[in-house]
Amino acid sequence: MRNIFSKKPGKEEPSSGDKALSPVHGHEKKEADSSGTESLKKTELLQKQLNNLYLVNELSQHITSSLSLEEGFGHLYSTINSMMDASAVELLVYGKDEERIFFSNKSYPDTDSLLTTYNHMSEWSFKNKKEIFLEDAEIDYGRYVFKPLTLPDGSAARSVMVFPVLHHDKITGTLSIVSFSKNAFELFHKEMIRLLLPFIGVAIDNAFKHQQIISLKQRAERSEQFMQEFLSNMSHEIRTPMNAVMGMTNILLQKNPQQEQLKYLDAIQRSSENLLVILNDILDLSKIEAGKIELEHIDFSLREVIASVKSILLHKAEEKGLELTTGISEKIPDILVGDPTRLTQVLINLLGNAIKFTEKGSVRLDVQQANNSEMNQQANQQLLFHVSDTGIGISPQQQEKLFSKYSQAGSETTRKYGGTGLGLNISKQLVQLQGGTIRVESVPGKGSTFSVSLLFPESESKVLTKKKAVSQEMLQTLEGKRILIADDNEYNRITIAETLKLKIRDIRVDEAQDGEQALEMFARNAYDIVIMDLIMPKVDGVEAARIIRNSMPADKKNIPIVALTASVIKSEIEKCYTVGMNGYIQKPFQEYQLFSSLVHALMNNGIPSGSGEAAPAMARNGNRVIDMDSLNEFTEGDAVRMQRFVEQFLTKIPVYVETLHEKIGASDFDSVRIAAHSMKPLLQMLGIQKGVELTEHVEQCCVTKLGLDQLPSLISQVDDICHQAVVELKRI
Repeated sequence: MRNIFSKKPGKEEPSSGDKALSPVHGHEKKEADSSGTESLKKTELLQKQLNNLYLVNELSQHITSSLSLEEGFGHLYSTINSMMDASAVELLVYGKDEERIFFSNKSYPDTDSLLTTYNHMSEWSFKNKKEIFLEDAEIDYGRYVFKPLTLPDGSAARSVMVFPVLHHDKITGTLSIVSFSKNAFELFHKEMIRLLLPFIGVAIDNAFKHQQIISLKQRAERSEQFMQEFLSNMSHEIRTPMNAVMGMTNILLQKNPQQEQLKYLDAIQRSSENLLVILNDILDLSKIEAGKIELEHIDFSLREVIASVKSILLHKAEEKGLELTTGISEKIPDILVGDPTRLTQVLINLLGNAIKFTEKGSVRLDVQQANNSEMNQQANQQLLFHVSDTGIGISPQQQEKLFSKYSQAGSETTRKYGGTGLGLNISKQLVQLQGGTIRVESVPGKGSTFSVSLLFPESESKVLTKKKAVSQEMLQTLEGKRILIADDNEYNRITIAETLKLKIRDIRVDEAQDGEQALEMFARNAYDIVIMDLIMPKVDGVEAARIIRNSMPADKKNIPIVALTASVIKSEIEKCYTVGMNGYIQKPFQEYQLFSSLVHALMNNGIPSGSGEAAPAMARNGNRVIDMDSLNEFTEGDAVRMQRFVEQFLTKIPVYVETLHEKIGASDFDSVRIAAHSMKPLLQMLGIQKGVELTEHVEQCCVTKLGLDQLPSLISQVDDICHQAVVELKRI
């Protein structure tokens, strides 16, 4: 290899083959060395810029993917410091008023007030939407700051860059970078930060929007909480006197009233029942609007509904000297399928309004079939309900807003006739929920006609199931029991006590006027069951139940407790079960509800004889599979029938489960299907819904021959649920 470097003079002569380096050759070497160094510097600079671009890209992705300023900009200082000689990095984010600092991230512990309080560099950049770029801030500071940037230890900030942060041409903050070295920042540093700024703007905007969403969510949750509390309180305040009215009316009806008194008591009873329905719907208005209300689909007598509506409103019409008549087409079958309660509410609302706004003349309800033979052939009845009156009428302008919430025909109408303006709005929503329409035709001074169109399937049944009634078996279950009633409302205590004493022989009823007194009486005496109002002074029902379950002796702590509540709020009712109560009675109550709840609590708690035995934990927790309410509903509270069905379940279910295992092992899918199908009615009676779903799945697999590999697992799940149900029932 040829040596291109010359020897030092006076030592070694060049060989004959070598030529001495001329001055020109030496100059070329220097230029080559200089060019190589320059090239190396450019390469290093280019590599540094590429590294910075990589860091900017990485930081951009991080801050724009985060919805939190603190999280998104947590690595801002370390990243910028790795790009350049940065002693302090500060990001200021301004709120909507452009004055208040929303977020400040200072990366150097001694830089508080370095850029904001008395130097105003960030403020200047923010207000002028311009950058600041100082190579030596110790000299060039007068334009932006009042004095040199120094720290308490005497260190001086030399190089300063301040950038306004923009998003959609709107300034949202400033980014300041400070170094204690002079000329620390180069032009490409400035360009790197400029590349980063749009991403910071997006991140700030995202963080603001996310914070707004969180605030709106929290506000909505607080509003929902306030609404729930308001509804709970309002429900309690209204339902408590309603309970007394309905309960005492029922008591008077059972004390052989005179014929004339019977007429008025019957009207009070019907009116209070109707008022309760309306109260429930007003409290459920938010559910209606949220689409969460559930409609019933049960058999009902249309003619009974019409007769009941007329009976409720007849006295009101007679008081005003109005003729109230009804008519129903003979072609319409009597037993239909639908929600009679909602239909009753709509008709009472429309007829009530008609009576209210009619001074003389008549009000009439007509029910007709729509002209739709195809519907009728399909056993569906498209019915038209027309409510007509000879009242004050409604102008076209007033009709446009008639069905709006809180709206009435006019201010004069409101002053003269009163009302909330909710009735027609609720009626419209209830009609629409049932797939129907409602409209009005009216001539001022001549009267109005409201027309409702609804579709009802015709029932396959020809006879309606009788109304739930208190059975003799239920009364016998409660004979000889001692009951404690805890309620701060005297009328409620009287209503419950009198209702029980009228029906049950040898029953003993004690009364406590608050939770504290209830606990004292409970500790002194032996009770078979406790009826506990939830809202009472001194100690409320929930706390009293908790004390009984956790602090009373073993022979007392498991006595059945039934809550007495006026609340319709699910969360309030769930509290009853959370503290170990065995059920609840909702005020105002019907006789059947009172007696069935007490019988159910006694039987489901494992103490049907009132012996005071400890109730099984399974009966009070939320993990049980059986639902005795379902069996109670099916048997109408008949204790004898309930026991018969329980025995049937305990006898037959183990046999069916054994058949499932045996036949699936033999791949006899037809027998598996039959066994699963036979189990369903027993599971349904006890409300074991998960078991019903599993057996239906088993049936489907056997019929379609699809998913047969799932059958062993499904049968195993059926076995587990049935085993748990048998264990629970044997403890009852």
